[in-house]
Amino acid sequence: MKNCDVALIQEPWTYKGAIRGLKEVGGELIYSRSTQNPRACILIKKGFQILLLTHHCSRDLTAVKIKTSSGRGPREITLGSAYLPYNEVELICPEELDRLVIGCWAEGTHLFIGCDVNLHHTSWGSTNINNRGESLFKYIMVNGLDIMNRGNRPAFVTSNKQEVIDIIIATFHAGNYIKDWHVTEIVSCSDHRYI
Repeated sequence: MKNCDVALIQEPWTYKGAIRGLKEVGGELIYSRSTQNPRACILIKKGFQILLLTHHCSRDLTAVKIKTSSGRGPREITLGSAYLPYNEVELICPEELDRLVIGCWAEGTHLFIGCDVNLHHTSWGSTNINNRGESLFKYIMVNGLDIMNRGNRPAFVTSNKQEVIDIIIATFHAGNYIKDWHVTEIVSCSDHRYI
Protein backbone atom coordinates (compact mmCIF):
# COMPACT_ATOMS: atom_id res chain seq x y z
CA MET A 1 0.00 0.00 0.00
CA LYS A 2 2.94 2.34 0.36
CA ASN A 3 3.16 2.83 -3.41
CA CYS A 4 -0.48 3.64 -4.11
CA ASP A 5 -2.24 6.98 -4.04
CA VAL A 6 -5.66 5.69 -2.97
CA ALA A 7 -6.70 2.52 -1.13
CA LEU A 8 -10.35 1.46 -0.85
CA ILE A 9 -10.36 -0.72 2.27
CA GLN A 10 -13.00 -3.02 3.72
CA GLU A 11 -12.89 -4.77 7.09
CA PRO A 12 -9.91 -2.82 8.44
CA TRP A 13 -8.40 -3.83 11.76
CA THR A 14 -10.26 -2.02 14.53
CA TYR A 15 -9.46 -1.75 18.21
CA LYS A 16 -11.67 -0.03 20.78
CA GLY A 17 -13.96 1.20 18.01
CA ALA A 18 -11.31 2.91 15.86
CA ILE A 19 -9.29 1.82 12.82
CA ARG A 20 -5.71 0.89 13.67
CA GLY A 21 -2.55 -0.11 11.83
CA LEU A 22 -2.67 2.33 8.90
CA LYS A 23 -1.12 5.44 10.45
CA GLU A 24 2.41 4.50 9.44
CA VAL A 25 1.40 4.22 5.78
CA GLY A 26 0.82 7.98 5.65
CA GLY A 27 -1.91 10.01 4.05
CA GLU A 28 -5.41 10.73 5.26
CA LEU A 29 -7.59 7.94 6.61
CA ILE A 30 -11.26 8.63 5.94
CA TYR A 31 -14.20 6.81 7.53
CA SER A 32 -17.34 7.48 9.50
CA ARG A 33 -16.23 8.51 12.96
CA SER A 34 -19.81 8.44 14.23
CA THR A 35 -19.98 4.65 14.28
CA GLN A 36 -18.26 1.91 16.26
CA ASN A 37 -16.00 -0.55 14.43
CA PRO A 38 -16.26 0.85 10.88
CA ARG A 39 -16.04 -1.76 8.12
CA ALA A 40 -15.20 0.58 5.20
CA CYS A 41 -12.58 3.30 4.86
CA ILE A 42 -10.45 5.09 2.28
CA LEU A 43 -6.77 5.94 2.60
CA ILE A 44 -5.62 8.81 0.36
CA LYS A 45 -2.07 10.06 0.07
CA LYS A 46 -1.45 13.76 0.54
CA GLY A 47 -1.72 16.00 -2.49
CA PHE A 48 -5.34 15.39 -3.47
CA GLN A 49 -8.17 17.81 -2.87
CA ILE A 50 -10.67 15.74 -0.89
CA LEU A 51 -14.31 16.34 -0.07
CA LEU A 52 -15.77 13.85 2.41
CA LEU A 53 -19.33 12.99 1.44
CA THR A 54 -20.60 12.66 5.01
CA HIS A 55 -24.18 12.02 3.86
CA HIS A 56 -22.85 8.88 2.14
CA CYS A 57 -20.76 7.60 5.06
CA SER A 58 -21.75 4.93 7.54
CA ARG A 59 -20.28 1.86 9.19
CA ASP A 60 -20.29 -0.01 5.85
CA LEU A 61 -19.74 2.80 3.33
CA THR A 62 -17.23 5.61 2.97
CA ALA A 63 -17.38 8.03 0.05
CA VAL A 64 -15.23 10.96 -1.04
CA LYS A 65 -14.97 13.23 -4.01
CA ILE A 66 -11.42 13.94 -5.19
CA LYS A 67 -10.14 16.44 -7.69
CA THR A 68 -7.29 15.41 -9.94
CA SER A 69 -4.89 17.58 -11.83
CA SER A 70 -4.35 15.04 -14.58
CA GLY A 71 -4.78 16.16 -18.15
CA ARG A 72 -6.16 12.71 -18.91
CA GLY A 73 -9.45 11.51 -17.56
CA PRO A 74 -12.05 13.18 -15.39
CA ARG A 75 -11.06 16.06 -13.14
CA GLU A 76 -13.50 15.05 -10.41
CA ILE A 77 -14.09 11.47 -9.28
CA THR A 78 -16.24 10.00 -6.53
CA LEU A 79 -14.69 7.03 -4.74
CA GLY A 80 -16.47 4.63 -2.46
CA SER A 81 -15.46 1.78 -0.22
CA ALA A 82 -18.30 -0.58 0.67
CA TYR A 83 -18.73 -3.65 2.81
CA LEU A 84 -21.78 -5.87 2.36
CA PRO A 85 -22.20 -8.17 5.39
CA TYR A 86 -22.13 -11.89 4.58
CA ASN A 87 -24.92 -12.70 7.03
CA GLU A 88 -27.67 -10.59 5.43
CA VAL A 89 -30.56 -12.74 4.25
CA GLU A 90 -31.60 -10.71 1.21
CA LEU A 91 -29.89 -8.08 -0.83
CA ILE A 92 -30.87 -5.92 -3.72
CA CYS A 93 -28.54 -3.09 -2.82
CA PRO A 94 -28.07 -1.38 0.51
CA GLU A 95 -29.99 1.89 0.60
CA GLU A 96 -26.90 3.94 1.43
CA LEU A 97 -25.02 2.56 -1.58
CA ASP A 98 -28.03 3.14 -3.82
CA ARG A 99 -28.18 6.81 -2.75
CA LEU A 100 -24.51 7.23 -3.67
CA VAL A 101 -25.04 5.71 -7.13
CA ILE A 102 -28.14 7.82 -7.78
CA GLY A 103 -26.35 10.97 -6.60
CA CYS A 104 -23.38 10.40 -8.92
CA TRP A 105 -25.63 9.75 -11.90
CA ALA A 106 -27.58 12.94 -11.12
CA GLU A 107 -24.35 15.00 -10.90
CA GLY A 108 -22.71 13.31 -13.88
CA THR A 109 -19.73 12.39 -11.69
CA HIS A 110 -17.60 9.30 -12.38
CA LEU A 111 -17.92 6.77 -9.57
CA PHE A 112 -15.65 3.90 -8.54
CA ILE A 113 -16.61 1.65 -5.62
CA GLY A 114 -14.35 -1.03 -4.15
CA CYS A 115 -16.59 -3.62 -2.48
CA ASP A 116 -16.23 -6.65 -0.30
CA VAL A 117 -19.62 -7.99 -1.37
CA ASN A 118 -19.49 -11.45 0.24
CA LEU A 119 -21.60 -12.62 -2.69
CA HIS A 120 -21.01 -14.99 -5.57
CA HIS A 121 -21.60 -14.37 -9.26
CA THR A 122 -19.72 -15.72 -12.24
CA SER A 123 -19.87 -12.30 -13.94
CA TRP A 124 -17.18 -11.08 -11.53
CA GLY A 125 -15.26 -14.36 -11.45
CA SER A 126 -16.87 -16.36 -8.63
CA THR A 127 -17.10 -20.13 -8.96
CA ASN A 128 -20.92 -20.05 -8.75
CA ILE A 129 -23.96 -17.78 -8.39
CA ASN A 130 -25.94 -17.39 -5.19
CA ASN A 131 -29.30 -15.60 -4.80
CA ARG A 132 -27.82 -12.48 -3.22
CA GLY A 133 -25.15 -12.37 -5.91
CA GLU A 134 -27.81 -12.53 -8.61
CA SER A 135 -29.72 -9.69 -6.90
CA LEU A 136 -26.61 -7.48 -6.82
CA PHE A 137 -25.77 -8.37 -10.44
CA LYS A 138 -29.27 -7.29 -11.54
CA TYR A 139 -28.91 -4.05 -9.57
CA ILE A 140 -25.58 -3.34 -11.28
CA MET A 141 -27.02 -3.98 -14.74
CA VAL A 142 -30.28 -2.03 -14.22
CA ASN A 143 -28.35 0.99 -12.93
CA GLY A 144 -25.89 1.17 -15.82
CA LEU A 145 -22.86 0.21 -13.77
CA ASP A 146 -19.86 -1.77 -14.97
CA ILE A 147 -18.00 -4.55 -13.16
CA MET A 148 -14.27 -3.86 -13.45
CA ASN A 149 -13.05 -7.31 -12.37
CA ARG A 150 -11.09 -9.21 -15.01
CA GLY A 151 -10.57 -12.96 -14.88
CA ASN A 152 -11.34 -15.18 -11.92
CA ARG A 153 -8.26 -14.97 -9.73
CA PRO A 154 -9.54 -15.02 -6.13
CA ALA A 155 -8.79 -12.08 -3.86
CA PHE A 156 -10.28 -13.89 -0.84
CA VAL A 157 -7.90 -16.70 0.12
CA THR A 158 -7.82 -18.78 3.30
CA SER A 159 -6.27 -22.16 4.05
CA ASN A 160 -9.46 -23.96 3.01
CA LYS A 161 -11.26 -21.56 0.65
CA GLN A 162 -10.62 -19.29 -2.31
CA GLU A 163 -13.30 -17.13 -3.91
CA VAL A 164 -13.94 -13.92 -5.80
CA ILE A 165 -16.06 -11.79 -3.44
CA ASP A 166 -14.21 -8.50 -3.87
CA ILE A 167 -15.30 -6.36 -6.80
CA ILE A 168 -14.89 -2.91 -8.23
CA ILE A 169 -17.94 -1.35 -9.84
CA ALA A 170 -18.01 1.92 -11.73
CA THR A 171 -20.39 4.16 -13.58
CA PHE A 172 -20.61 3.56 -17.30
CA HIS A 173 -17.44 4.59 -19.19
CA ALA A 174 -15.55 5.31 -15.94
CA GLY A 175 -13.90 1.93 -16.37
CA ASN A 176 -12.01 3.34 -19.34
CA TYR A 177 -9.72 4.97 -16.79
CA ILE A 178 -8.75 1.70 -15.11
CA LYS A 179 -5.59 0.15 -16.53
CA ASP A 180 -3.99 -3.19 -15.64
CA TRP A 181 -6.68 -4.43 -13.23
CA HIS A 182 -5.36 -7.48 -11.37
CA VAL A 183 -5.16 -9.27 -8.03
CA THR A 184 -1.63 -8.99 -6.64
CA GLU A 185 0.57 -11.60 -5.00
CA ILE A 186 1.72 -9.07 -2.38
CA VAL A 187 1.14 -10.31 1.17
CA SER A 188 -1.56 -8.15 2.74
CA CYS A 189 -1.65 -9.58 6.30
CA SER A 190 -5.33 -10.33 5.64
CA ASP A 191 -7.40 -13.09 4.07
CA HIS A 192 -8.02 -10.66 1.20
CA ARG A 193 -5.35 -9.85 -1.39
CA TYR A 194 -4.79 -6.43 -2.90
CA ILE A 195 -6.55 -5.61 -6.14
